[in-house]
Amino acid sequence: DWSDLPPESEEEEETCPMCKFMKASPCGNHFRRWQLCVDRHRENGDFADKCFAQTMSLGKCSDRNQLGLFDTVGDDGDDADVTVAQESPPSNEADVAAARGK
Repeated sequence: DWSDLPPESEEEEETCPMCKFMKASPCGNHFRRWQLCVDRHRENGDFADKCFAQTMSLGKCSDRNQLGLFDTVGDDGDDADVTVAQESPPSNEADVAAARGK
């Protein structure tokens, strides 16, 4: 049930490329609900805790639809195994120097 979401016509025009992609994806409503929660709790700095359920819902939808936003380790149903995908750090001094533009 998405009745807690405002009509899309009332939302500001999106400028963030990832946000546009997510809103147009099969997970658009999951993303909108997550984004509203983060916006609501960002000032207090507690959005990670307050928006945990929305983050998990978005991650599961992303996995189901192979959007590549989240990687899951194992499939035992334990939500603690979901992590945000990120690049691996440089592995040697040459890679570190290259990353710094030297």
